[in-house]
Amino acid sequence: MATSVDQAAAAAAAQGMYIDKQQYEAMEQKLYKAVACRLEESGVMSALKAQLRADIFAAMVEPSPNEQASTAERCRKLPRGNEALGLVVDYLASVGLTRVLCVLAPDVGLSDESVHPDKVLAPATRSKLRDDVGLPAVPSKIPLLCELLEHGAQPVPKLDPSMSLSSSMPMPSSTTAKLEAARAAALQHVQQAED
Repeated sequence: MATSVDQAAAAAAAQGMYIDKQQYEAMEQKLYKAVACRLEESGVMSALKAQLRADIFAAMVEPSPNEQASTAERCRKLPRGNEALGLVVDYLASVGLTRVLCVLAPDVGLSDESVHPDKVLAPATRSKLRDDVGLPAVPSKIPLLCELLEHGAQPVPKLDPSMSLSSSMPMPSSTTAKLEAARAAALQHVQQAED
């Protein structure tokens, strides 16, 4: 089996030139080291290694199609499961955890293309998810999950447990008035938080 040095020497001989095999091998090794160093510095090498680990793990664990479908189905059947999954994917893409996305995608039945950061972070995709979870339509680069937590962190007036609507007894008019006042206060607070 001919090595790259032998092939280069043969090509050079065909042109009437001579290649010093030791010098060629030294240049080739130097080039390989320089490329490897550059890939390490830019993070590409670690990304390739992580992707390789994920592929090896997926090949070793490879669930049956029924098992994979049931995991994805369970995620999506949860109340607001699609939105929750969308928020997790948006968060991972926003903070640059693309390797985690590569591992997550097959586990929940998503294609690699659907979790690609360019697609996840596209304004149209984020706008739809923003609408789905009830966030105001203000574009930002902050992960939507963080925005949702920040938006939901506003203190909401607590209702008095004695004003429960689950009681089978008729409520006195004073309790009904208190309940209506509490509802109005809560609605006003939500409207102020949205503004």
